[in-house]
Amino acid sequence: MCKAVKVFSIDVQKFQPPGGGWNLAVFNQSTETPMERRMTTTKNTQQTPPGRLLRLAAVEGLTGLRKSTIYAGMANKPPTFPTPVRISARAVAWRESDVLAWIAARTDARPQGVAK
Repeated sequence: MCKAVKVFSIDVQKFQPPGGGWNLAVFNQSTETPMERRMTTTKNTQQTPPGRLLRLAAVEGLTGLRKSTIYAGMANKPPTFPTPVRISARAVAWRESDVLAWIAARTDARPQGVAK
């Protein structure tokens, strides 16, 4: 059920105390809306964009491995396959950057004399 919210604006000067006790310059310092201010803050604190998250089918497609091999690699001590990120109570996903780095490490570790 959606709750209705009444949105209104007030004229600050009507409610100013006698003698003009409020400094209105404080209220008028920024022309940015609160949403724009939050977006600017987010942009400044975020150095790199977050990578994509891949579900199991996409990881299988990228690596050529099946589910049992992927989970066996994660169970090794130390893990030989990237560990996933929990995205909900019953779902996990792998960072695309982790999977691509794993693929690159595997292809770099290949002996030089082996045919492609």
